[in-house]
Amino acid sequence: MDHAADANRTDLMTITRYLLNEQSKHPESRGDFTILLNHIVLGCKFVCSAVNKIENLYTELSNTVVKARPAVLWCYKN
Repeated sequence: MDHAADANRTDLMTITRYLLNEQSKHPESRGDFTILLNHIVLGCKFVCSAVNKIENLYTELSNTVVKARPAVLWCYKN
């Protein structure tokens, strides 16, 4: 699957395009439902971005090799 090619396609039907097309078929609509769903879509994008960042951070940390441990833990006081 070529995600770069899919990102450049303009014939894809996104949720936003679908909602706007359907809303235009109903002139009496005020757009409240469209706004609500657009907020949900935006929230999903934020969650997806955060998950990807966490996944990348986990990958970087799991590849890190600890070469030496400190002899004294200076952050603990007796």
